[in-house]
Amino acid sequence: MLVLTDRAVREAQIRDGFALRRLASAGKLAYVQETINAAGQIVNFTLGHQGFKVAPSGGSTEHRFEGKQGTTISGKVFTNGVQETFGTKYEYSATFNAPIHPKK
Repeated sequence: MLVLTDRAVREAQIRDGFALRRLASAGKLAYVQETINAAGQIVNFTLGHQGFKVAPSGGSTEHRFEGKQGTTISGKVFTNGVQETFGTKYEYSATFNAPIHPKK
């Protein structure tokens, strides 16, 4: 699971999806959470931002990852153009380089 945020958060918050959603709905955080399989496909995503009535989540071929995975993960996650959920339009693109932490 890859979590990209617009500000620093504690590790416990990153591992707690409910905490992330609460922070986002309160306007204290914006985030993209992606589950990327070994083949480099995003198999699940969640977006958090106070602008969403319902946070977009699920699986979609419109959310993409281009990069490398190994002892680190790096690259770019993005949407294939503008998306819409419950009347709210959005798109994102983020580049990153992060260590891979073991599951706890």
